Amino acid sequence: MSWLSELDIFIFGLTLLLFIGEYMEYTPKEIKVFRVINCVVIITVLVFILGNLADAKSGEFVSTMEDFTTVFHTLFKYLIFMYNKNNLKELMDARTERFWKIPHGNEKLARKIRNIYKGVNIVQVVMLADVVPVIEIYFLTPYFNPSNIFIFPSNVFVNSVVMDAFVLFCQYYFASFVAFIVVGYDFIYLSLCTELRVQVKLLKYKLREVFTKTSEDPVSGISICVEYHHFLLSIYERMQKMYSSTLLFHYFVSLVTVCFDMYQSFVGESHLSHELLKFLMLAAIIAQLAFYCVPAELLSSEFTDIAQALYMSKWYKHKPDVQKLMLPIMVKCQRPHFFSAAGLMEINLDAFGSVIRRAFSFCAVIRNVLDK
Repeated sequence: MSWLSELDIFIFGLTLLLFIGEYMEYTPKEIKVFRVINCVVIITVLVFILGNLADAKSGEFVSTMEDFTTVFHTLFKYLIFMYNKNNLKELMDARTERFWKIPHGNEKLARKIRNIYKGVNIVQVVMLADVVPVIEIYFLTPYFNPSNIFIFPSNVFVNSVVMDAFVLFCQYYFASFVAFIVVGYDFIYLSLCTELRVQVKLLKYKLREVFTKTSEDPVSGISICVEYHHFLLSIYERMQKMYSSTLLFHYFVSLVTVCFDMYQSFVGESHLSHELLKFLMLAAIIAQLAFYCVPAELLSSEFTDIAQALYMSKWYKHKPDVQKLMLPIMVKCQRPHFFSAAGLMEINLDAFGSVIRRAFSFCAVIRNVLDK
């Protein structure tokens, strides 16, 4: 699997978005019509799922709410992607035009970076391997459960075969492109965080290199590092603004979905396909949450570690005028850098753990309320 270390980490996300006509370079006029159709289909699916809540009881109510959350999650990601597409394009352009390449002559650093790329690509392949059977089971739901012709529990308000066929068509249409929207958007986020993390590693290497080569004047090298550090922070801040609402939304979606899946596992019995679907959905939603929390944690650690890289570079052995050049980086390194969910919480490994802990608590509350 050595080819995974050489493969561009953006290829998976960009390819998935390409399947639904979303070219990162430009947005054709035809795609705008396609977007409207997609949004109308998703909203139609949501309306008929909501209609099922009126008569739903206990476990069916929880199952319907989970399906509603899943569909609304897709709509939210789709709208956010359309809103942020130009910003994503600018970040991709900055990556191509301004990001540093892996330096020659340092095989240890190059191998470490290749391993990072390989690990990210393996994670994306595993995620796709989980999503594919989920979609297949969704498609086969009417086959496994002949008493229900719909993929998602729905209440068609009129007794009409044509209306039933229309709702079923909308649900199959939705299921056919949900992975391209949700997973494609998540892969782009993961890849951006990884690339920025790699760039911080290269900056730390450059800082050590500048002060190690004492025979050369370090002033120009330090100026380059200070400017590049400012550039990386600007990329980080743009990503924070772009993903702030997504991070908050995904935190609560993950909490609700995990809670509902746990409830359905503890209460009642259902057919095998339903149990398998819920298990795979639970694995997918936890993996998605990890997609947001783990890269954010690693990226924050890299920025914090710049101060350690400065100390190890022995900058304090140089002249005072050279030391002063490092003040901008040193001051900014003292500030914590982390992604936040709309300023309400930090997105890191603690946030990941809190979702699992709170899901157990909320599941117990739901059981007490619905089982009475």
